[in-house]
Amino acid sequence: MKKELSDKPHIVLRYTLLACGHVFLVIGVIGVFVPVLPTTPFLLLAAWCYSKGSETFESWLINHKYLGPPVIAWRLHRVVRPGAKILAGVVMTSSLLWVWLNEPIPIAGKLAMTITIVPVLLYVLTRKNNPGPPD
Repeated sequence: MKKELSDKPHIVLRYTLLACGHVFLVIGVIGVFVPVLPTTPFLLLAAWCYSKGSETFESWLINHKYLGPPVIAWRLHRVVRPGAKILAGVVMTSSLLWVWLNEPIPIAGKLAMTITIVPVLLYVLTRKNNPGPPD
């Protein structure tokens, strides 16, 4: 009798996802205390990694009193808080300005960073601020 393929990832992939989830979680928690380091994107990355690698860690994160609400808001409504949008805008714009005003950085690096940051910033700024009225 043949064994059916499982939906669970291969053991190496599972542990890789767990490790990445842990790293993103730690960076996200550090972001709570460091003003220029965003918290929510790293929590979302951790939640995604955990969703693929460990139901236990995913459940812990989304049920956490402080870390869970932004993840739940994003998953349910694709909402980004106005404060997070402002912080993202300030940090990304400042980074771009610094890169473009810094002479030793090659033009290819400046263009690569611009091509990366501008669409991400536009995406973040165009997300809803709140879930809106229920359907």
